[in-house]
Amino acid sequence: MIRLNNIEEFFKDFNFNDRKIQISKSENVLDVKKFVESHISILKANKGNPVYMPYFTRLKKIYLLLKSEL
Repeated sequence: MIRLNNIEEFFKDFNFNDRKIQISKSENVLDVKKFVESHISILKANKGNPVYMPYFTRLKKIYLLLKSEL
């Protein structure tokens, strides 16, 4: 099971290098660093609130895509 702690640790020293990434056909992230930081911040501020699960889902997609590149 992937937890927010695992994702946060992965991105702690990640070299973003102005990356752009396509999550799906309709989801493009132009600033991955800003995306990751904002999603982690939102999730921490709303811990346990199921309304914010889409944030976790998108963050997890980015995490899995970038982790598979290594």
